[in-house]
Amino acid sequence: MKEFLFQNISELSSPVGAFVVSDGIRYIPFSIKKNGFNQPYEIYDSNNKSIVATLTTDTNYTLVIDMKDLKIGQSYKISCSSVKLERFDSDECTEAMTATLNGWSVGIGMHNPNEEEELRQAIIYLKTMKHNLAKVIVAPPSYDETKMRGYYIEQSSDSTGYTFKVLDASLDYIYFEIAWIENVSLPALEYEAAISFWLT
Repeated sequence: MKEFLFQNISELSSPVGAFVVSDGIRYIPFSIKKNGFNQPYEIYDSNNKSIVATLTTDTNYTLVIDMKDLKIGQSYKISCSSVKLERFDSDECTEAMTATLNGWSVGIGMHNPNEEEELRQAIIYLKTMKHNLAKVIVAPPSYDETKMRGYYIEQSSDSTGYTFKVLDASLDYIYFEIAWIENVSLPALEYEAAISFWLT
């Protein structure tokens, strides 16, 4: 397809390491296209009135995994070597993890097709907790995956990306957003905010 910049590759190199998808034994092939959301990120002054800087990057991508290359019931991991990512922001079933290393900010964005179902199950779990005085919604020890679709996803335990488990064949592809940008004259937090803006 013409929309792809790269097809059936096993890794995407960045200035701080390679992005890969793996089942723990082998690398899973994926394709890369430009992220359709690539708006300039505007930074305002302390009064939030005037734009003091605008950030853009040419390295803002969508990573596409063909479900034909995955197995139902199998868990996989998308990760970036050499960095420990931290959750930066989320919005409407999406989330971005970012990091800065050696003057570059990078990030991985994901879509959670089961966010509403997870919340529903967490609320039910909350109601069973007799001594939860704060009434804080917390995740149950485990989710009922039979109520979910597509794939179940969570941050990987080593903070390098996400792990996801394929639940059924309802999707043709799984998408992740990936971007990186060089830190030039602003604090790293601003560049990570731009990454998160593009990925969520």
